[in-house]
Amino acid sequence: LVAYPGVVALIKRLSRKIPLALVTGSLREEANVAMRAFNIDNCFASTITAEDIMHSKPSPEGYLKAARSLGVMPADCVIIEDAPSGVKAAKNAKITCIAVTNTHSAMELAEANIVVEDLTYGLFE
Repeated sequence: LVAYPGVVALIKRLSRKIPLALVTGSLREEANVAMRAFNIDNCFASTITAEDIMHSKPSPEGYLKAARSLGVMPADCVIIEDAPSGVKAAKNAKITCIAVTNTHSAMELAEANIVVEDLTYGLFE
């Protein structure tokens, strides 16, 4: 497993300040393996996986379920995405979305509120 540049440090820093949720199309065990590998398994207050939803992205179901699990309104959330279907899910949930060009081009992610090339903590200060 290889983490995208900056993502592990960002998760660790943000988790000390705000509750985080992981929403993934992966199976729970796959997500757990990745979180343990990067030592971020204690950083998420909630984890929503493929087993927890009926409809995958671009459905907003996973993101809305994550917001409920954190006890916050979707309007008070920010989603970080790297795939067009995830950006679309964020928009369908009416949640602000920051897209990072790890696997897709800025043009493919253009529906996001903000498109960035990397995840630096400065985005969140």
